[in-house]
Amino acid sequence: MKLTRILVRSLVDYKSNPMLVIPPLVSMIVTFLTSDYYLANFRAGTTEASDPAFALYPVWFLFGFELFLGLVALLVILGQISMTGKVILTGKTRLSEWRVGLRRYFWRTLGIGAVFLGIAVAVVVLGMHVYVSVFILPAIASHPSTLAASSEFTHQPYPVLGSFFLVAVYASIFYMCLASAVLDDKGVGASISSGFKALKKSGRSYLGFLGLFFLVPLLLGSATLTPDLLANQSLTGFLKVPSLLSMLLGALFSPLWYLMLFRMYSESGVMPTVGTAVPSTPANTKVRSNCAARLLGM
Repeated sequence: MKLTRILVRSLVDYKSNPMLVIPPLVSMIVTFLTSDYYLANFRAGTTEASDPAFALYPVWFLFGFELFLGLVALLVILGQISMTGKVILTGKTRLSEWRVGLRRYFWRTLGIGAVFLGIAVAVVVLGMHVYVSVFILPAIASHPSTLAASSEFTHQPYPVLGSFFLVAVYASIFYMCLASAVLDDKGVGASISSGFKALKKSGRSYLGFLGLFFLVPLLLGSATLTPDLLANQSLTGFLKVPSLLSMLLGALFSPLWYLMLFRMYSESGVMPTVGTAVPSTPANTKVRSNCAARLLGM
């Protein structure tokens, strides 16, 4: 399995099926239109509420906003995996595959996502403990001012890069398990098991993909954060030009990542192969019986 070949075939599939970009673009537009409204009301709730009983309103409002974006992300993923699976199996897809994904893969995707969410929470909690023990506590011990120590470490790039890398690993494994659910039509447990088997068999191809999946968004994001764009060029009250460019680039590259991982899964050898059995007709059965009789000396 060659990563270059997988990349080239995925680019060809993307070019032949440009509608694959519609689900991530829908996610980008919904996020763009709702973020300013929700966040503006959240800030208003924190500054204008005078009733003490109203103090928890911003927290619940933000929780509702995150829940809404999570639901949008789930619906978009269902469209992407269904359309991508159709491309891998037949070479072409239609927008109607989105409806198929909503009906056929909703509960499996939700179940796989719940498992991965539990794993992510455990990893984050463990990572926070390690980070505090290795970095924060020694820094506080070596600085007379706790504020100075915390300020020093908030400017370090390593925690941000580490978090970004963990998100790349998490997302790529999650997509690979979804590939099993779509291409093999398996359940939650079987899809997760097959996804990890495909990762193991992909070997260097997966590691190369992970490097692309981690570095390309990072480099493109860094290219958009120029001094001119960072000079308070607001599109709305909260969204600025760099955030819009970042969302747009993410939407444009999203179908390519799905295509590569689904293609990698289909070529990993984990997918079951369907044999071509010779139909058992009465004539064939009679010939086989006569041959068996001669071999037995009957």
